[in-house]
Amino acid sequence: MLLSIKALKVHVDGKEILKNVHLQVREGETHAVLGQNGSGKSSLAYVIMGHPKYKIISGELLFNNKKFIDLSPDKRAKEGLFLAFQHPYQVNGVPLIDFLRQSYNVLYKGTDRQLGVKDFRCLVEKKAEKLKLDKNFLGRPLNVGFSGGEKKKAEALQLLVLQPKLVILDEIDSGLDIDSVKIVGQAIKALQNQGVAFIIVSHNLKILNYLNPKHIHIMRDGSIKEVGGIELIKKLETSGFSN
Repeated sequence: MLLSIKALKVHVDGKEILKNVHLQVREGETHAVLGQNGSGKSSLAYVIMGHPKYKIISGELLFNNKKFIDLSPDKRAKEGLFLAFQHPYQVNGVPLIDFLRQSYNVLYKGTDRQLGVKDFRCLVEKKAEKLKLDKNFLGRPLNVGFSGGEKKKAEALQLLVLQPKLVILDEIDSGLDIDSVKIVGQAIKALQNQGVAFIIVSHNLKILNYLNPKHIHIMRDGSIKEVGGIELIKKLETSGFSN
């Protein structure tokens, strides 16, 4: 099992926000965690990634059969976990390509995947082409002055370059127009075909047309209330999240 969450209970500032959450993700699987705003979807994503704001009261969180509860976010990333933020942070003075190269070298230090400056730029430019990003985009400070769509494409570029084992997409389609949703969806689909596992966090069903998750989880009030397959998406399309 790649990710195992059992009976997870989480507080923020003394308030219970996740209640008895169970989630199992195997290698190569794509799961969708769906629900209205405030249902606990993004909180679950942040807990998995190790945001210090969220306090785990009880339960189990394992990644690759390792206990993850006490690991910092950077160590979780080194294990192969990646979170694409709903609202990516801006970093003044750090070009996107420099950020990518530093992240890549930290993850793959001491392995045969390390690359020199020229080879790394070639790699990034090829990945950027898949997202229809101009080469000049790579020299811009990370997320500074980016449109909503550009921020999401920058997040998609990071995961294409870093090649994690499990990717959590927190509202990856937010701010994207129809054409961009298709471009990002196709790029992510390529990673799925390589065996990367995904957790798609969203309240929008359109992106699912490109990512085709086999496992659907419906969250309400901090808990996963329904689990199923594609039939749950069809149910949501007709009745919404409230039923």
